[in-house]
Amino acid sequence: MKLNCPACSTFLELSDSLAKKLVRCPKCEQSFVVPQVPPPLIAQKPNLAVEQPPDEYELGVSAAEVAASHSTVDPATLQFCPGCGAPWKPGTMECKKCHYMPALGAQIKPRKNDRRPVRIDLSGIISLLFLAALAYGAWQLFTHWNSVMASIRSIFPN
Repeated sequence: MKLNCPACSTFLELSDSLAKKLVRCPKCEQSFVVPQVPPPLIAQKPNLAVEQPPDEYELGVSAAEVAASHSTVDPATLQFCPGCGAPWKPGTMECKKCHYMPALGAQIKPRKNDRRPVRIDLSGIISLLFLAALAYGAWQLFTHWNSVMASIRSIFPN
């Protein structure tokens, strides 16, 4: 059976008795299970020499020259958006539908406004505080009932 190592693609010749068994590649020492039907062979990669980079480089076109060479569209002359085909409103600098900007010649991705205003229900807070104070007073009266009654009897003896 002839096959390639799944890890390093080394060409291996194995006996048919090793089908469905765990073997180890002699080159990369990775273990793998030999399939019953061998997969198609891949030619072994030759060791290619890497060329050294040159010492001097040829200068290309700068980004400013590329930007100047692209013709920008005047938003005042547009009737339809080049990005989505929506009617273009005179005086706008960006398509409201697809966010195409003629000055850039591209669509921009709008920022999502995830900030929501915080709304405080003041009447709910006041109601909650009132109920809490009422409950606290009732609890104090319940736990100190004997001392409250003693104070009342001392003020009103009969």
